[in-house]
Amino acid sequence: MLLDILIPTYNRSQELKNNLIYLIDEIITNNLNQHICIHISDNCSSDNTEAVVKTIINSNEDVNIFYYRNSENIGLERNVVSVLSKATSEYIVWLGDDDILDKGYLKFCVDELQFNKNIGCVITGILKEYEDGTLVKVRNPGFDSKLLTNSFSDILNYSYLGHQLSGLVMKRESLLDDYIKNENYRNIYLFIYFVTNRMTKYDSLYVPKFRTKVPVFNTKFWEYNKIGLLDEVFKSYYPFLKTLGTRNVAKLISFFLIQQSAFRLNIETKSPLRLFRQYIEILRCIPFKSNRLNFEIFQILLKEYILKFIR
Repeated sequence: MLLDILIPTYNRSQELKNNLIYLIDEIITNNLNQHICIHISDNCSSDNTEAVVKTIINSNEDVNIFYYRNSENIGLERNVVSVLSKATSEYIVWLGDDDILDKGYLKFCVDELQFNKNIGCVITGILKEYEDGTLVKVRNPGFDSKLLTNSFSDILNYSYLGHQLSGLVMKRESLLDDYIKNENYRNIYLFIYFVTNRMTKYDSLYVPKFRTKVPVFNTKFWEYNKIGLLDEVFKSYYPFLKTLGTRNVAKLISFFLIQQSAFRLNIETKSPLRLFRQYIEILRCIPFKSNRLNFEIFQILLKEYILKFIR
């Protein structure tokens, strides 16, 4: 097999059912049966997920679907690691149980990955779906597709897009082992680590012309803390201190914060003084005895702060 679709799931049987029906149609319509497997890791759902999935499996024997059920809820991050450990194909694609891949995306990936074996990561555009049915396109870079190198410039500008898991395609080789060996930095935003890891080793493709539909109204089974879980996000970058250096890791962390601050910190409605205090609070989350990383990040954030509010 070339590509494993990995779906961690919990208590979303109807959304998962709709997703699987759609995926099966895409696989059969595009004759991808011999190239794609689907792996579902059920985090001990209390709804009828198990019955729904087994019914679909029994009704679609031409498509390779594997179902695993945890004996207890092991949390989002461990469930992601668990389903990754089940993968056997050369490449994987991550998919939230309630997110829908764009039509034709799977065929595009199979064709592209067969042609270019040096691709380590593929990143899609996003289509946000609101409860009233409104669809909003995000990630509008002005191009349909772009080949990214493993230069730091491309890593800086695009690795942060790993904060949204669905649609991310990755070369599987060594990915799990690389992540697990950094035990102290495991976190629920591990896809940022995954994308950054792949981008340091391989070329990548950014294809915003394909838009993964992400409903933003469904209940999340985790909560943001007072700094928008940025302390968790930062853990995904710490393993690269040795290979990329302190200055570059500071740039990665700061870039993510700048890109996501409006959403995570609600900075547009805050006063400059409150934002500055927020930045200081975030810096306190960095668990290093040395102040060098904190100082590098502080310099970058201070410059951004000045540009944003003191003009």
